[in-house]
Amino acid sequence: MGLFFDKRKPIFILFHLKDGRMIGGYFGPDSYATAYPGEGDIYVQAVCKVNDDGTFGDPTDSTRGLLIRRDEYSYIELFDVPK
Repeated sequence: MGLFFDKRKPIFILFHLKDGRMIGGYFGPDSYATAYPGEGDIYVQAVCKVNDDGTFGDPTDSTRGLLIRRDEYSYIELFDVPK
């Protein structure tokens, strides 16, 4: 995972949590993803609301980001930032 995130390309990430919830985030220049050996932990600089249909909503008010540990999510989806 580290090689992809090392490119520093801004993306939106949809985290599918192990408890069935979804959390959206913006991975930008102030975000970070751990690399080997701690691979899988991700800090996104902004949290976004996720609509019932799984699409991204507005950023959460006063967001300062989110650190999510690898053991909290089952998988992630990556989306381009609209131009």
